[in-house]
Amino acid sequence: QTWKTDNDKEAIARKALQSFSKDLQEKLCKGLETDDKGWFDGALNRLVLDDATRQTLLREVKHDAPAVQAVQADKLVQRCFRRKVNTLRCIGQGAVLSVLE
Repeated sequence: QTWKTDNDKEAIARKALQSFSKDLQEKLCKGLETDDKGWFDGALNRLVLDDATRQTLLREVKHDAPAVQAVQADKLVQRCFRRKVNTLRCIGQGAVLSVLE
């Protein structure tokens, strides 16, 4: 997929990062302090779903599907987290850093 502008990338990154806790965003920021692409992937790989992010994602899942069962909701939260991380990976380090600043 081709992106029209950097603003498109930043908007998608902003939307993905909204669900992350402040601690998780800070951890990502610290991991992105270099221009080496390997560090970007490494920083994303080191992200672990924390309780605050889990609660935010659970609220999003419950909002979209209020009748979802608890076990299924937990699986959906984990899947959402992985997808958001992979979205950031696809968008690239530049857009993610500009949103985090």
